[in-house]
Amino acid sequence: NVTVVAIPDQQFQKLRDPLQPYASLGVLEEIEAFLKKRLSCFVDLHVRNPELEEVKVECKICLYDGLDETFYANKLREAITRFLSPWAFPGGGNPSFGGKVCKSALINFVEDLSYVDYVIDFQLWHTFYDINGNPQKVEKNEVVCSKAVSILVSAREHDVKVIKPAKVETHGEECPCEAK
Repeated sequence: NVTVVAIPDQQFQKLRDPLQPYASLGVLEEIEAFLKKRLSCFVDLHVRNPELEEVKVECKICLYDGLDETFYANKLREAITRFLSPWAFPGGGNPSFGGKVCKSALINFVEDLSYVDYVIDFQLWHTFYDINGNPQKVEKNEVVCSKAVSILVSAREHDVKVIKPAKVETHGEECPCEAK
């Protein structure tokens, strides 16, 4: 048994969803026909698309003072998508099998953005189908592909909430002679 998993060249996929790198059934059939002409009769060939395992971020962020919350929350969502699926954007490379995403690396990435003051309640969700074909959604510290034919992809939407910093009351020094 030989399995070939096809990933289309992203630079020619302008009309397709860049977060879902699938080859059409026609292309898969062309690949299979091409390879079958060159294989031994003892090889059982399977040509297929990769399995996509979604990674989603949920977090709360505090922006620096004076920044537009809606604009920067959307900018952060796009930055997270670019971080998780760089190949879906021009010049971002190609998807790869056996990917891994560490929660700590993603938190560091978000905190290093010029408009983010701090991050709290950060969760990293992994959505995939188990060996029996049952959908799974698990919160993890490190997301790793569950199968050899899988590619980690960014979720379409990330849940980013903007919070306000807690007000800290500072009392001025009291003069001991005024205390009664």
